[in-house]
Amino acid sequence: AVAETRQKLIAASDARRHDEVVGLAAREPSLLTCSNVDLLWRVAEAFASTARQPRALDAYSYILDNCTKEPERLATVMKAAALLDYGQMQTLIAREKKLPDGSGEFEPIRDDLARRFVGEGGANARLEVAPAYLDRLEKLVASGGKASDALLLGWYHLKRNRMAEAGTFFRKARDIEDSASASQGLALTLIAAKNPKEAEAVMYKWRDSSQEATATYFAATANLLAIQPSPVIEADILARISAAVT
Repeated sequence: AVAETRQKLIAASDARRHDEVVGLAAREPSLLTCSNVDLLWRVAEAFASTARQPRALDAYSYILDNCTKEPERLATVMKAAALLDYGQMQTLIAREKKLPDGSGEFEPIRDDLARRFVGEGGANARLEVAPAYLDRLEKLVASGGKASDALLLGWYHLKRNRMAEAGTFFRKARDIEDSASASQGLALTLIAAKNPKEAEAVMYKWRDSSQEATATYFAATANLLAIQPSPVIEADILARISAAVT
């Protein structure tokens, strides 16, 4: 009977019938042990997918409090990071154990965790990410990291109106790989710094890439044309602005 319940739980999980997963787990709690970590993961996912994140946190916490296999503990944090919010993840990460060499057991995924948390902060201005995660991402960028890492930092600072810091990282991202996101972010910081001429030049290539990009381009041109006293605008720049407006 226990074996059949196990198979039903796996089938329900694969079919994403989350309420059924929770019901089967409640019916046969003997399955939820460290010898069946995969089932614990499935139950945690079912809780998170049915808006019961605190119960999901309980399931992941149980694994870290009771199970000892390093690969399973690492995988638990990786799976949780895709489903839990920043605060809940800090509760899990606090359960990290030290390895014999003195390093933390979650060190192999610290970079990815930093990216996820800073990304959350870039989408939510009320979320203040711990400086350690920002510092980690900044070091990745400084050591020749990805444009995407610099973009995460740029949008994080922009969301908090720290335009100078945001501009630095958007420019770095654009130097690594020119993209619509990097150009739009940089243009917004340039507009804020009252440098709409450079903002227009930065955004012109990407002006039609999205509605937001178009709005940013025309914000740059409007600010440029509104400067008093009126600046001298080169004929080719004025012509392309006019064509874009038309």
